[in-house]
Amino acid sequence: DNGRGPDIDERFTVDDAGVPVAYDVKGKTTFGAAAEETYRRESGRARWRSRVDEGDEAVADDYVFAPLDGSFAYYEAVLRHVLRRGDAGASTYRGMTLRAQRVMRVALDGPNGAMPLALVTLTGIDTRPWYFWLRDDGTDAFFQAGVEFPVTWSQNATNIVAQKYFRGTLGSPDREWSLRQ
Repeated sequence: DNGRGPDIDERFTVDDAGVPVAYDVKGKTTFGAAAEETYRRESGRARWRSRVDEGDEAVADDYVFAPLDGSFAYYEAVLRHVLRRGDAGASTYRGMTLRAQRVMRVALDGPNGAMPLALVTLTGIDTRPWYFWLRDDGTDAFFQAGVEFPVTWSQNATNIVAQKYFRGTLGSPDREWSLRQ
C-alpha cells in the first residue's frame, strides 16, 4: 500500500424507476482525503451531507444527488436516469439541471457477440462535461447486489472476486454471494 486509494465503502439505493434515492460512502479518496457522504430523498425532500456541504431542500421526483466521490456504478444509475428524461434532464442541487447526451456509439466484438457501447457526456455538475462509457443496450457492465465480504476489503477487491470467481448465473438463486460459501 503506497497510500493511494481510493478505498471506499459505497452503498446506494434506486427506486422502482431506477432513480438513486439513497447514498452513503465512507473511506478515503484516491489522494487520501476522507470520504464521508450521505444522501436521502424522501417525501419530496433531499437531505445530504459531505465534507464540503450539507443541505435540506424540497425537490422534484427527478432529483439526483451528485456525490463528490461517487463510483462509476453510481454515476451509471444517474446517467441512465438522465438519459431516459431526454432534453428535460434531471434536477440537482439548488435548481441546477444535469443533462446527458450520447456523443458516440461503437460496437466491440466480444465472446458473446457484439457489445454496444456509447460515449455519454454529463453536464451540469462541473464547468466541463464529464465523459463515461456505458453499455448501450441498457444492461449493466456488471452488478451483483447482496454480496458479503469482509469490511476490511476494498471495493476494487470485492468487485474482482464477485465478477471473476463467484460461480453460478448472475441474477439466479444458485449464484454465489459470499466468501463463506
